[in-house]
Amino acid sequence: MMEVFKMNFLRKRKPINHYETNYSNLVPKIQTKLDYINQFAILFKSLRMKKLLGLKGEYIVNKELQKLHDNYYVYYDISFRVRKKRCQIDHIVICSSGIFLIETKLWSSNFSSTYTPFKQLERSLKLFLEKFKGNYKLHVKQVLVSVNGSLEYNPEFKSIYVTSPSKLLKYIINCKKVYSENEVLVLKDLLERC
Repeated sequence: MMEVFKMNFLRKRKPINHYETNYSNLVPKIQTKLDYINQFAILFKSLRMKKLLGLKGEYIVNKELQKLHDNYYVYYDISFRVRKKRCQIDHIVICSSGIFLIETKLWSSNFSSTYTPFKQLERSLKLFLEKFKGNYKLHVKQVLVSVNGSLEYNPEFKSIYVTSPSKLLKYIINCKKVYSENEVLVLKDLLERC
């Protein structure tokens, strides 16, 4: 955990001659604090950059999903809670082919083994099913959109389809039909109420 650095210039002021005589002690302290500030700035920039890249990826997928016909219901940035656990899903599409939970990533393939986009999508599915269990027979498909093409199919997560933005619509449209038009409307209303 990172410590918060606070510079307090209003402390007791030392006489000028103190700095003149102890200048060699002062430089390492200033350098250490400057290093810390630089590290914090780099971390902040990195976190902000990740958020901006995430938004860019979601925007690209949004543009693709807007091409779907009116009988495809598209929801963006869906958040809900189940037993005090928060869930956020980038996109949900409800149509006659089922319910598509779509997670968008503009990542390199180098990510930690404890937190992967695959595990995130698995967790989202579990919470989604728990949230809507017993309401209706749910046919849910998990889709991981790799915007820059760096993520590939992972055999450990067989139920997650990995695709690019340009191939996403083809996948959604070509999936086998599992709901009637009336069932799609019921599911749409169910999602909108939650």
